[in-house]
Amino acid sequence: MPLLPVLLFFVVYWPALGAWFQRDDFAWLSLSQRIGSGLTLTDALFAPMAQGTVRTISERLFFLVGRWLFDLNAVPFHIAVFLTHIVSLLLAVWLFTRLAGSRWVAVVAASVWTVHVCLYWPLTWVSAYNQVLCAGVLLGSTALFLRYTETGRRGLLAGVWVLFVLGFGVNELNIVFPVLALLIAPRAWRAALWLFVPSVGFYLLHDRWAPKSAVGVYAVALDARLPSTFLEYWGLCIGLSGPLLALVSALLVAGFAGRRDRVIGFGLGWFFVTLGPFLLVPNHVSDYYLFVPLLGLALAFTQLVCSVRYAWVLIVPLVVFQALQSHRLVLQVVAESDQASTFLLGLAEAGRRHPGKTLYVTGVSDVLFWNSFHDRPFYLIGLNRVFLTPDNAAALTPAMEKSDYSDYSQSAGVVVREADNHRAAIFEVRGPRMVNVTAAKADELRRHISVSATIDVASSANAHLLGGQWYEAENNYRWIGQRATVRISAPGQVLTIQGFCVAEQVKGRPFVLTLSTDESVLARHTVSDCAKPIRISAPLPPNQGRFLLGINLDHTVRIGKDARDLGIAIESVTVR
Repeated sequence: MPLLPVLLFFVVYWPALGAWFQRDDFAWLSLSQRIGSGLTLTDALFAPMAQGTVRTISERLFFLVGRWLFDLNAVPFHIAVFLTHIVSLLLAVWLFTRLAGSRWVAVVAASVWTVHVCLYWPLTWVSAYNQVLCAGVLLGSTALFLRYTETGRRGLLAGVWVLFVLGFGVNELNIVFPVLALLIAPRAWRAALWLFVPSVGFYLLHDRWAPKSAVGVYAVALDARLPSTFLEYWGLCIGLSGPLLALVSALLVAGFAGRRDRVIGFGLGWFFVTLGPFLLVPNHVSDYYLFVPLLGLALAFTQLVCSVRYAWVLIVPLVVFQALQSHRLVLQVVAESDQASTFLLGLAEAGRRHPGKTLYVTGVSDVLFWNSFHDRPFYLIGLNRVFLTPDNAAALTPAMEKSDYSDYSQSAGVVVREADNHRAAIFEVRGPRMVNVTAAKADELRRHISVSATIDVASSANAHLLGGQWYEAENNYRWIGQRATVRISAPGQVLTIQGFCVAEQVKGRPFVLTLSTDESVLARHTVSDCAKPIRISAPLPPNQGRFLLGINLDHTVRIGKDARDLGIAIESVTVR
């Protein structure tokens, strides 16, 4: 009976064993290649990366060792994910049995958890291993602490401390474990209180060493959005909407309040404690962040429902429905990873047939771009010059903090010149095939060539053109203060700046952005909505070839702990 959740897990998720790499996987896989070429082993293991995280065990070592042993074979990585989750399921069954006094409740709760649709992505995407391993670490630490309170054996407490401290190299969520220890064994509060020392120390060290950004997708904020963020996560948990969502929520709360059940209380406590840190990142609500919190909600829900006669009438259809949904989503992710694999194999073949040439690609969809182009995985197969065609880059859908994809392409003039001089080959993605369309695509681009000059303000090569209040480059953009300038040395008829702002900047009042030269004001633009990219175009006076562009705002803001006076984030300035 304890193996039922494991069997159910295999039935639902077995196709994930055949998934390949995608998205952030390629950035982590490239770590081993970067060591020795500007990156030390110490930096690879401990330097803040990926929004300031330092997950030495679950990301750095996992991918470094995996790449060293298995290269680009994804199967061993997925086997590690599967084995970790199986251990978590067995720990959950043991822990829930001790809490509820019922193996039936424990098995059902673990089954409800493992088939939930919010688990399909972490169990299929290798980069989300940090969520899977974090669940195992928290379950293991909690189970050891409970066993210690039952037996009083000091060796078990030592095991708690070892696993707890290692957990900080897995996921920052490990910081909440002392609260879980108090929930599972409130009478052992003295032992639990000592656990807060590493948590507080980790928070202070992490905040100083790798402070969270106050702006952007991963901005940390404690503000009025907290309730709405929670409701978004609650909707993902329940999977219902409107009146049904409200009804299920009311039944769960009423069931706990009416029965004062310790098991329901622990389950809800686990849910709220492990979800809490994610509520502070309102711009990045993601279903895979629920991997750990859902464990507690599954226990509370199962304990409540199983107290009702004929509960299986409700639970069996629920589990079957969730299992079918999760299986369908797993198949979808596997199909997308197959596209990524086929795409990279096609690029590798194109590189072999056209050695030394720049490769340009067209026909890349939004999904294919984010899955297998964004992190430039072609470096893993020895290709250093792979770009999108400019029309393909322009056709991609803008995303938050990524409205301009020109850094992934070259201008039409460059593409045509390289193709004409036999220094480039252009390929179109047509389903699983890569078709050479060099001649036809070069002719098409030749008809649309316009004289233009784009200044990538984030590039250090263009830093000498910038004056006034520019801050350090971040990814593909730079923030400005209230006044900034750009030295323009290209003739044209239209000037365009492209960038973005964040919601906190227009809460009090919108801001006015003015573009000007030494001689005249080119444009004034009022920005009142930061949900979409900023793109401002202005006509240039005749014969305006060399000039100093002024970018001025009527006011700036400070956001959270960020000590900078922020205007807007600018990605590029183009004269066309």
